Parts: sequence; C-alpha cells; structure tokens
Amino acid sequence: MSEHILILLNERSRTDFLDDLQQLIHSFSNHSFLLYFTPSSPEIEMGIPFPFRQFPAQYTGKIPVLNSGISRGDFNITLLLNLSGQHILDDQLQNIPEIRSDFFSQLYMQYSPAIIDGIIQQQNTCSFSVTIRDKKNAHYQLTKGSFKLLNYDYKKALELIFLGNIQLLADGLNRYLKNQSGNLIENESTPKSINPAKLHLLKRRLNQNKFKHRIRQLFYFDKWNIGIIDAPIEEVALQKDKIWEVKWIEETTESQFIADPFGCEIDGNHILLFENYINDKGKISSKKNTEEIKTQLELPIHLSYPYTLFYEGRWYCLPEQSASHKLEIFQIHPITYQLEHPVEILSNFKAVDPSLILKDNKWYLFCTDASNKGADVRLSIFISDSITGPYRPHQKNPVKTDISSARCGGKIFSHEGKLYRPSQDSSRTYGGEIVIHRIDLLDEDNFSETEVNRIHPAHLQGNYSKGCHTLSSLGKRTLVDGKRDIFSFRNFFQKFRKKQNA
Repeated sequence: MSEHILILLNERSRTDFLDDLQQLIHSFSNHSFLLYFTPSSPEIEMGIPFPFRQFPAQYTGKIPVLNSGISRGDFNITLLLNLSGQHILDDQLQNIPEIRSDFFSQLYMQYSPAIIDGIIQQQNTCSFSVTIRDKKNAHYQLTKGSFKLLNYDYKKALELIFLGNIQLLADGLNRYLKNQSGNLIENESTPKSINPAKLHLLKRRLNQNKFKHRIRQLFYFDKWNIGIIDAPIEEVALQKDKIWEVKWIEETTESQFIADPFGCEIDGNHILLFENYINDKGKISSKKNTEEIKTQLELPIHLSYPYTLFYEGRWYCLPEQSASHKLEIFQIHPITYQLEHPVEILSNFKAVDPSLILKDNKWYLFCTDASNKGADVRLSIFISDSITGPYRPHQKNPVKTDISSARCGGKIFSHEGKLYRPSQDSSRTYGGEIVIHRIDLLDEDNFSETEVNRIHPAHLQGNYSKGCHTLSSLGKRTLVDGKRDIFSFRNFFQKFRKKQNA
C-alpha cells in the first residue's frame, strides 16, 4: 500500500499552488497526495471581507480529492499537511504527524492578514514558518523565511510572498521526509484575525506609497561606485559604529557604473576586479593602480561579482553568470589578468553571487538561486573535495531563506580561528546594507551562523548613502561599493519612447 500525504484546505483557500508544490517535492518522496476541503468555520466566515466571500474554491488540478468526509479507507495516510487554519478533530488523524504553514493556513483566497498588517505598519519584511506536530504532540519548526514586502502594490507583494512560501513549504516537507529534525517550539502561532476595517487603511497607505515609488521609477536611478578603505577587512567588518574614510574611484558616465569589487595580488601588484556595467549588461573588468580600466571577460550574458581566491600558487575567479544556468571557475592570467581556462562546476543552477572557501580539506560554495525569484532570498551550499568539482548539494539546502541576510555580499574571511560571511540586506532596497555573520557550524550535514555586525551606507564617508552590498579584501586594505540616487529625465523619456513604439 502506497503512502499518502493528506492535504487539508479551507474551502475558501487558494488552490493554484498545489500542483506546483507536488512538482517541487516529487523527486524527494515516494508519497502521493490526497486533498480534502474542510468546511469553513463560522468564525472564519464571519471575518472574511465581503469581496472575498463570493467565490468558493474550485480545484481542477491533478491531486485526487476526497469528496465526502475524511476516511482513511484503503489509503495509508502517514502525514497531514494542514493548510486549513483549523485544528484536527477527527480521531483517526490525531496520531498522524501534522505539518502547518502559517502563511497558507491564514490565506483566504486573495487575503493575507500578515501582509496587510505589514504594509499598514510600513514594514520592510514579512516572516513565515513551517512547523510540525509529531506523534507525541510536540511542535517543531522545520524551516522559516523572511520575504521582501512591497509596500506600494498589494497584489504583487502577495504573489511574490506566495511563490516564496510554496518553496518554503516544500523545504519543510523535504526536511521532514529526510528525517531532519527541527527546533522545538513552546507554543504554536495563533491565526491572525481578519479586520475588514483595515482594508480602507490599506488602500490609503498603498496610494501614498505607490505615488512615491512611481516618482522614483520615472526620475531616479541607482549609481554604484567602488571605494577603498585603508584598513584590513576584519577591522572594517567587525568594528561597530565606526565611520570609515573611503577613497572613491572617479565616477564613470551616466549610463555606466562599477560595483562588486574583489582583489588579487600578483608579483607585488594589487589588481582590482569588478563588474563593469554598460548598456544594461555587465562584464568583468580590472584596474591596476592608476592604469586605465581593462576588460578581462565579456560574454553574451550579464556578468558580475568576480569572487577571487588564491590556491596552490594560482589565482582563481568565480564570476556570477546566472543567466547561463551554470557556474564556471576561471584562472587569472598572471600577466594580462585575463580570465581563462574555465571549468564548469555547477550545471542547471542559476547561481547568484557565488562565494567559495576551503575548510577542513573540503570546498564549500555559497550562492543563492535566481530561479523562482530567489536571488535575494534562498541561500544554498555546495560541497566538493576539489576546487574544480564535482560539487554536491548540502543536506539542508536551502540553508537559509531570508531577504535580509541570505545573498552573499563579499569575501568570506578568517579571523582568530573563525570564519565570517558578508551578506546583503535587500529588505528595504536592493543592496541596502552589508551584514556580517560569524559561521558557527559548517560541515556536510550542518550549517549555522550568527549576525555580528552591520555596515550601513552611513558608515562610509562620501555621497553614496543609498546602499552598499560588497565587502572584500585587497592586501591589507578593504574594498567596498556604494550607491547613490541620480536624478535624470532618462528613465522618463525611455518609458515614453517604449509607450510610443508599443
């Protein structure tokens, strides 16, 4: 008899994610799915605003539906996926492990109380978790995630967080099916109440935020630049609340910027490698002392984040090329600094901002995944016995789901026997600030890290006050990037021409 997962949904819940969810975990499980719609409780029904009460859920997907009561019958139900927002009362199901998602349990068609509250309160992020009640009635958190909250567009915010929570729910299921333990929690989260009066406040808040967002879209754009700090990376990364003097490189033209700085030292020369963004596409360029900028790698796709490392007498570079659905490691030519002899180390994976370290004779590759809007959110680790691979996924991938700390933000470095990982916080704006983590545990089966410091744009002297997202080393100096707003009619006229040509 095959094993089944019974999915319970409230009859008012959205169902368009179920087939995507089944596809996401299909390769990890021998389980099949059954679906049951629980009747709406009077308490929930009374709280749903009028526009959301008109259309009962209609499911036409591939998962079989139990139409009349919950009956185990010939089905071997080994797990409940309770997304209904209601507690299980059926005696037959009391002793079966039960997984809950606080996002889907509180989602009533197009209505999410947590997202609405977040927009009203002007929050940057919205956090959700996936938990399990085991056979002994103990509750564990399988995984959690923090997602960007777009405060100017409720529908778009819902869809992005909806997509993120499909992934989060699949991650929680996969961890349970792989017998990976979660963290014990004392109390289960209670469903948030639905207050129809908040919809009027939500509408007013959205209109205010939408106007500000539109103005910025039309008349402002980000200008990134690279700076050098005369202090080692461990001092800059770990010293709190210090204002650093930065020597910024002379800015390029309006349609060009430079960012993502990394360094290498060859024959006593300090070489700067970085993303050189021109005409909507990045390439990898270098700068040696006061010499002109030179192109070192250009492909038909966008390139950025040229992470550098030294191993066995050679300098290597690991530029991001996520649009190619692969990742290659290059050797840096010792004279011309060209990136050459590429070796593919990841396939069928859109690796974003890859960062590589050697620990305990194993190579650990950190990167986020550009698939399914995960570039800023979902951190994965891959492991190899050789710098050139093959690389295998970490047992707990993704090891972190968090818009405010997942994406890598520079050179992983060692200080006093500890590893530290810079990351990006894009919860407020893309590349808003740099977060420094101490890596507490890293092996083939485990990963944990602790935030120890944050570098705000205000900590960097100069005009780049809107963001910073890369921190790396160049000898005993530190490289950083920063962004500022540029007012221009360029965006306005570009959008106008596109509209005229449409």
